[in-house]
Amino acid sequence: MAGTVSRLHRPLLSLPIPRRALVLGRTIADSSTNAWSICATATFGFAFGFRLEGSVAQGLAALGLCLLYGVVFTVVFIVVGLVAPNTQAAQGMSMVAFVFAFISSTTFR
Repeated sequence: MAGTVSRLHRPLLSLPIPRRALVLGRTIADSSTNAWSICATATFGFAFGFRLEGSVAQGLAALGLCLLYGVVFTVVFIVVGLVAPNTQAAQGMSMVAFVFAFISSTTFR
């Protein structure tokens, strides 16, 4: 059975595919997951009593910023993963991005 599976998958490994298609596909998949998570969190927040102090347009703008933040971090971590020589190095380099996120939130107070 293992020989059959490898024989079926071997042609798929040699198909020509642009490298940017992998990055774009992963970014779109992660963005859709982020969108569902943000919508579910907002739904539960409103169900449990959260109310907007501003207008609906400002609330939608805030949700849009959350989605943009998610896309930017997805792309940053994809690039870190592509640049890193192995998985341990990628994990170590990703910690630097979290430090920058916390530093940036303290400089704007």
